[in-house]
Order: sequence, then C-alpha cells, then structure tokens
Amino acid sequence: MQFDLNSTPYTPTEAIANPAMRVQNLNFYYGRRRVLERISIDIAPQQVTAIIGPSGCGKSTFLKALNRIGELETSSARVEGKVEFWGKTFTIRV
Repeated sequence: MQFDLNSTPYTPTEAIANPAMRVQNLNFYYGRRRVLERISIDIAPQQVTAIIGPSGCGKSTFLKALNRIGELETSSARVEGKVEFWGKTFTIRV
C-alpha cells in the first residue's frame, strides 16, 4: 500500500482493515528482565495517535523497541515480535 498525502481520508472501516502500522506480541528485554510484554496495537493511517500513561510505564521503551534504538543503547537489550508497516512485515527476534 502506498501512502498518498493527496488521497481522501480513510473511512473508519478502511483504517481498521488497513492500518499504517500493526504491532503484534512485542516483547522488550533488558537482559533476562522483560520490561514490555505482548504489546499489540494497530495504528490507523491519516490519524493522530498518542501514547499516554504515567511515568515509567514503558512509553519511551515501546518507541525505542519499534525503531531498535534500545539495542544500540545497551548490548543486553532484546526485542521480539512482529511489526507491519504499510503491509510490509518485519519479524523481530534479536
């Protein structure tokens, strides 16, 4: 699926059926300690999505897991799960 800034907005049904990003069963570890467990979320195209929660609940860690920055910060970081971006699948198991 191609993203077109000039296209008409997606209907709610289309947004659910064709998410811009789909995360399934994402786990993030520091060493043996699992700090994120089985995170799954569909992010609709052409919508604003906010990740909110109290301090220390894993918001930044989740974003680091998606862009693999956590693995650069420490060699003990590990990510598992499946991420689809515009229909292209990235299975993560590091």
